[in-house]
Amino acid sequence: MQRRSFLTRSLGLAAAVSLPRVPDLGRLAGVSRQVGLPSFPSRLIESWIEAENARDGAEAWNLTSALPVRIEGYLDRTSARLGEVVTFRVSTDSPTYRIQAFRMGWYGGRGARLVWESPMLPGGRQGPPVVTPGTNLVEAPWAPSHRLRLSSPGFLAGCYLFRLVGSDGGDQFVPLVIRRTDRDRGAFLYVIPVSTWQAYNEWGGYSLYFGRAGRGRDFDHRARVVSFDRPYDNGSGSGDFLGAEFPLVMRMEQLGLDVAYVTSVDVHAEPELLRRYRCVISSSHDEYWSKPMRDGAEAARDAGVNLAFFGANCAFRQIRLEDSPLGPLRREVCYKSAGEDPMTRTNPSLATVNWRASPVSRPEAALVGVQYAGNPVRGDLVVTDPSAWIWDGAGVSRGQRLRGVIGPEFDRVASSSPANIEVIAHSPLDLRGSATAADTTYYSAPSGAGVFASGTIWWLGQLNPGVFDVPAEPTVYAATMNILRQFGTGPAGVDHPSVPRRG
Repeated sequence: MQRRSFLTRSLGLAAAVSLPRVPDLGRLAGVSRQVGLPSFPSRLIESWIEAENARDGAEAWNLTSALPVRIEGYLDRTSARLGEVVTFRVSTDSPTYRIQAFRMGWYGGRGARLVWESPMLPGGRQGPPVVTPGTNLVEAPWAPSHRLRLSSPGFLAGCYLFRLVGSDGGDQFVPLVIRRTDRDRGAFLYVIPVSTWQAYNEWGGYSLYFGRAGRGRDFDHRARVVSFDRPYDNGSGSGDFLGAEFPLVMRMEQLGLDVAYVTSVDVHAEPELLRRYRCVISSSHDEYWSKPMRDGAEAARDAGVNLAFFGANCAFRQIRLEDSPLGPLRREVCYKSAGEDPMTRTNPSLATVNWRASPVSRPEAALVGVQYAGNPVRGDLVVTDPSAWIWDGAGVSRGQRLRGVIGPEFDRVASSSPANIEVIAHSPLDLRGSATAADTTYYSAPSGAGVFASGTIWWLGQLNPGVFDVPAEPTVYAATMNILRQFGTGPAGVDHPSVPRRG
């Protein structure tokens, strides 16, 4: 049994996400079979990624133990480069444990390959969470348990889940992104939104949403600062990697696409990274952004970099990142209230409020094209512009319904959306008895950059129907491939300038 993702914990959906075990190979193959494995220009293919994913995958890489958690841990960073040393901090009731490293990808549809395994290591229970009164910051200032040099040929760049396996049978994940060292430029930059994972992480009793209140928990007692110096309680320790990022990671790796991975913390530290790629990818749920992240994304768009927002609720809340005693940028600040945040008085542009709210007043729709409108919903995507290039070869017609694509959070066009935005799908919804709609959009910037927004968290679930409780949707798969092909080639607006059409 696995821990639930943010969708089940925070939205209370009866039919929400259950994180997958080994992928359902039959369902995966079915999506590809109905639309055919797409072809991509050779300049979008990276030969070593293609060769790596042709290797055999792990027969069983996911967790086997049931709750309660008997082993858990975290790393001293969210990403690292090959050759660097990472430090594990592990707490367990087991006398001994081992660590397994799985590179996540296609691997014949199995989803992961075992690249390294430690010897048995001495275990031990580390100290309880330390809570800072006032901000309810929770940290686990544990002693280092194991140091690992990320050396090749065993390790390659990519997304990793380290599996902690106790000698008593307990197991849990620890995530890490290994960044490419061959070059910091190419076709695709996939930003793993660890700042959003951390916002929902309630390990130790506090997240940016809930905190302990008597025998229960409520919003008023939430944390105002959360820390990466603690395990994730979501996704069995994986954050929301399995429940949000994994479907697209699998498909891009399957095709051998020239993709580099970084985390949102990397973008905060080096926002200029975004300008070195032809397409920047934001996945299912990418809610928490700092000012350097937002400024970097706008600068990239204005320099001709395409932006693909494959989720909803993106760039909704502003955060700040600060150092912890264990390292740089390990604490995430978000008061969600201008009145509470002391920064409001000294530098109001950094106040940790919703991006569209005063005193920041930078609506996310000005960048994304759409902005967050509510939750929870479950509905069909309704095609309103079948002539849009995104649907090329998908055989869609006006009014066609793509079942179960919209939900549980959704976005729609706002007054701050670009004037030339195209609404390619306008999907009527019922939100707690009120009529509303989700919008799937595309616009081209003056620089020539193209910006796509799905308007729904469940878009990527169609690529791997084992991840979300949604049916396979080959049309969404085909549209995603069209977007990747065009966005990876160069500024999409040059060939496809947007024409303002509203659903």
